[in-house]
Amino acid sequence: MGGQMHSHAQHRRSLPVRLTTAERNFYMELRRLVDAAGLSFRVLEESTSAARSDSGESSFYSKSQWGRWLNGQSLAPRKAIRKLAEKLGREDIEAWHLIDLWDRAFAPASYPPETGESTWAGLPRDTRAPGSGQRLIGLAASADVPRQLPAATCGFAGRSIELQRLTALLDNMASVGTMVISAVDGMPGIGKTALAVHWAHQVADRFPDGQLYVNLRGFDPGGLPVPAVEAIRGFLDAFGIPAEQIPQSLDAQASLYRSRLARRRVLVVLDNARDVEQVRPLLPGSPGCLVLITSRNQLTGLIAEGAHPLTLNLPSNAEAQQLLERRLGSDRLAAEPMSARSIIDLCGRLPLALSIVAARALSVKLG
Repeated sequence: MGGQMHSHAQHRRSLPVRLTTAERNFYMELRRLVDAAGLSFRVLEESTSAARSDSGESSFYSKSQWGRWLNGQSLAPRKAIRKLAEKLGREDIEAWHLIDLWDRAFAPASYPPETGESTWAGLPRDTRAPGSGQRLIGLAASADVPRQLPAATCGFAGRSIELQRLTALLDNMASVGTMVISAVDGMPGIGKTALAVHWAHQVADRFPDGQLYVNLRGFDPGGLPVPAVEAIRGFLDAFGIPAEQIPQSLDAQASLYRSRLARRRVLVVLDNARDVEQVRPLLPGSPGCLVLITSRNQLTGLIAEGAHPLTLNLPSNAEAQQLLERRLGSDRLAAEPMSARSIIDLCGRLPLALSIVAARALSVKLG
């Protein structure tokens, strides 16, 4: 057990700053329970994946997926968390509250804000947690309508021109019925992900058949980019396709993926892409979908084929000031304007750097 926990410690990273309190609570408790049980990534894969479970479900959750989930880099499917709770329950570790935490963080509309009773109170008794009198909280969103967008960045500010350009592309798509690909590029820390996720939440209701999201980790210093075959498998799983029905080859998987998206309105966000080859298999093949890609590189191959480029530059001083105000409050910045200007200059107006400094400044006095 000790060796397994040491292996986790080597792969453990700080949780992303952008997480909400509810999301952070979920990931922290997920980590605690996995560490308490001493589960290695291999055990997590084996214990939560099944060709056919007792309930008739099929699933496959790889070691690399569990590594990203434990680091808060992507969202674990709810049924993966349920399988983990089942595994821990067999080892006499109470973990069914993880499902409750998942719903509070990622499906808040399904959790009653003023009562402790689940919205599933009318479900039959077989939906209760095995061996307990507690009902399972969840079954929030249909597997056929994925809602994979991560939480929007707290205190997002500026970028009004860029947001308007993206919305204009969407409006044009609605009028002519074509698929649109927008490639957002820019230097590290410039706010590509924040912009993409913020805008995606603004227009999510215009894509009633779902929103897909994957962090392709194209420039992750601690690991390899996510293979297209793994990203597609995650998308197909989000649409509820059983594992045994997913083909092995990338070409066959891409064909099944495009077929699933045909005649549907789906928003696909491909974050942190390394190059054109990584994203090309993830592109839908029919009208009605919009693909938003972020990358440090300008994806000239896609642009040559009609993708709309959008290069992010540094925000203005006014936008940087607005970002700090939304994180720290206007009163605090007004009280120490020189310190605020110094922070903006030292951070080079980079949104990521400003967000990190602002998070630290919440617990210490400016200056």
